[in-house]
Amino acid sequence: MALSAQLDRTRKIGAEYECAIPIIGAGDGRAVQDTVANILSNNGIRACSRPYQHSPIPTGCDICIEQDSSITGEQRYQGVRWAQIEVKTRILDGIDDWERVVPPTLEILRYCGARVNTSTGHHLHFGFDEINDDVRHVRSLWNLFHRFDAVLFGLLAPSRRNNTYCRPMPSGTKLLHGANSKRELRRRLSGYDRYQALNLTHLFDDAPHIELRHHHGTLDVTKARMWLRLSLALVRHSVGGQSNGTQGKRQVWQSPEISKFGRSEASRHGRGNRKLRPVDQPAQNPCDVFQRRKRGERG
Repeated sequence: MALSAQLDRTRKIGAEYECAIPIIGAGDGRAVQDTVANILSNNGIRACSRPYQHSPIPTGCDICIEQDSSITGEQRYQGVRWAQIEVKTRILDGIDDWERVVPPTLEILRYCGARVNTSTGHHLHFGFDEINDDVRHVRSLWNLFHRFDAVLFGLLAPSRRNNTYCRPMPSGTKLLHGANSKRELRRRLSGYDRYQALNLTHLFDDAPHIELRHHHGTLDVTKARMWLRLSLALVRHSVGGQSNGTQGKRQVWQSPEISKFGRSEASRHGRGNRKLRPVDQPAQNPCDVFQRRKRGERG
């Protein structure tokens, strides 16, 4: 039976996209914010603008356009002014809601001349109610991201690897070992601020959530979508989510006879060369197969 990955479609999502937009005319950055919000609203995305703040997105808005002073525009030409823009979504009800709000927003931002550079980032927030069920889920999350920290940063722009706004995991591997209560978790995490790539400072809020700050700035819908899905898969795996039918095991390839008898006994019975089916043996390297056939060898 074919195996299919189960995407976590219902986890709450918040997304942030940082960019810079050139200011053309006599206005200022706030005028650009207002203009972008108005354009989004006229195209079916309910948007508003405001100064930078951490309070919730106003009721009735899908998108909030804020100013972020940490963003710098390009310096290729003298006299160009830039609006420092951070685009925040409301709390989205899963991936289908993300698909309704985010892709058209990013397309409109690009149409309006928005750009990204080494000073911009893309952050994702995920609801993490699992802490209320079992605090060990937090330890599992920490261990998973610690294990793949270098891999995740390896997927991203080099500017993210030594960035004070998305610091990598600390070197110690057992920081949360034995932390079996919220009080102990809070104590051990107290030395880490919100600028960690895995930001856990909101775990103890009334609505617990985590933030992933790894990604460089992007307005590319496909990149944003793939990063969202990878991030959802990592979070789901950390709390025990499985792919449908795999029971957490990797799908590989193996002969039915090898599965029944073992590899050497299958060869003695003359059944070792039958067509393989999905179970446990990795596929052969096609380059090796080509070289053997070139030499007239079988296999």
